[in-house]
Amino acid sequence: MDNKFPIEPITPIETEEPVVLHSGQLDGSLMDLPSVRPTENTPSLEEAWDAKDPDTEEYIMKVPENAAAITPEKKKRRGLLAGIGAGVVGLLVVGGVAMGLNSNNDEPKGGPVAEAPVDPGEEVPFGEEPANPVDPEVSGEEPEVEAPATFEVAGLPTLTELEITPGQTDEQVAQAIVQLDSDWAMAGANKEMYDLQFEGDNGFLTLEEYATKIAEASDPVYIQALYGDKATDPQYQDVIEIQKKQHFQTLMAHFQTYGNQNTAPYYQKENFSQLQEAIKHEDGTTTMFVTSIREDNGADNIVNGSGNGFITRATYITGEVDGKIKLVEPPLYVQQ
Repeated sequence: MDNKFPIEPITPIETEEPVVLHSGQLDGSLMDLPSVRPTENTPSLEEAWDAKDPDTEEYIMKVPENAAAITPEKKKRRGLLAGIGAGVVGLLVVGGVAMGLNSNNDEPKGGPVAEAPVDPGEEVPFGEEPANPVDPEVSGEEPEVEAPATFEVAGLPTLTELEITPGQTDEQVAQAIVQLDSDWAMAGANKEMYDLQFEGDNGFLTLEEYATKIAEASDPVYIQALYGDKATDPQYQDVIEIQKKQHFQTLMAHFQTYGNQNTAPYYQKENFSQLQEAIKHEDGTTTMFVTSIREDNGADNIVNGSGNGFITRATYITGEVDGKIKLVEPPLYVQQ
């Protein structure tokens, strides 16, 4: 056996008086006893370990009952006890060999000893910090963060519902474009959105800020439905800004006209009147000249005038893009 720390073997002491091991220093008389010095017949530690008492057939050397509990980790927590007798130290070392510990204080052969979580009252070894399961650096888990609430505009259609499908007549396509323009101006102008302005964080917004919030949440779906990816082209920006401004102004007029002074909240819409002409081009596009008539109730409300009955003449150039009908050129509007 490879012992890093040599230990003198122990043999029974032949004396009339019983010998009691103690935690102090051995006196000279005991050290001079021949029975504690090695001889040629002195058994090795392995032989002593396996030796049995001839009368009782029991092993002479036994592992202490609490030896399994004395692991390197627990010894570190408890600290070394001072004043242990030389015979007891030797017994613990032998017990360590029986438990499968090597000189490097590795884990027991039976597997690592489970460590209980650190309780508030449990002693923590010097220089160590108890694990904090809340700390993501220790636990490896990200703290839960509530996702911000999404702002939804009541009554807002989806892009699929708004997009114009091919296979329709020119007049049907013209009607669909006029309807998209009309619905865009009124997107979010309804009683549900009026009531929502007083709830939660919306209550801290001015009416202008609230109308802007609705417009920013609903403008993109109409822009995509009408123009598709071409909406980012510089040549489209002027007309898109005019349509966004009209939407914002309609929202403001609508929310300001709830109450007894008004017969009904403000509304406006464009009614398709006529497809004057449709011209087909070799590249598959179509130029359409369309007339619509404005309808609103501005005369019955406190708003800055009314455009009721105004005629709008529009020029649309349409084409099929990714299976949908889009305005492939910016539309032109002339109001009379």
